[in-house]
Amino acid sequence: MKAGLGGRPVHILKQAHGSFIARRPRAHGAPPEADGWIVRGRSGVFGVFVADCLPLFLWPRSGEAAGVFHVGWRGAEARMPEKAVAAMRESLGIEPGELHAAIGPHIGACCYEVGDDVASRFHPAATRRRGGKPYLDLAGDVVRRLIAAGIPRARIEEGGGCTFCRNDLFYSRRRERAGHMFAFAGIA
Repeated sequence: MKAGLGGRPVHILKQAHGSFIARRPRAHGAPPEADGWIVRGRSGVFGVFVADCLPLFLWPRSGEAAGVFHVGWRGAEARMPEKAVAAMRESLGIEPGELHAAIGPHIGACCYEVGDDVASRFHPAATRRRGGKPYLDLAGDVVRRLIAAGIPRARIEEGGGCTFCRNDLFYSRRRERAGHMFAFAGIA
């Protein structure tokens, strides 16, 4: 697929709502089954689809590599943030302290009502109760995990807004039952 990105190939995944990370696209055939990419060099644009799940980006100060990851509650529970940091170290030799992280638009704690079964799987600081119902702070959980994995808090940016609240800007799977956004990374 090519899409107005300097004619560079755009690589997608067959997403699994888990924590497997692809390190290179397949030459032919179906895309890899994974929920994140790590890449080095100018071999194209790599992306994940999100609607309410969180897009997580990692990159070193040098700008020589990048990672983009799809993190929903299942991916967070499966330790995707920690595995992403570890993959950057193991595959690319980039230490956690050298990484920057950014969290893009996702469903916020203001709107992410979950069941008690899901809430019980997370650190108590990642859930809030309103009207007797649990709400998950997915970004708060991911930030906590990134810090524990060694990324300094000062290098973690959160932004973008709540996909459920901001129907003027974002798709929300919970709200519309359809639509996605494409979060992508590449080396310039």
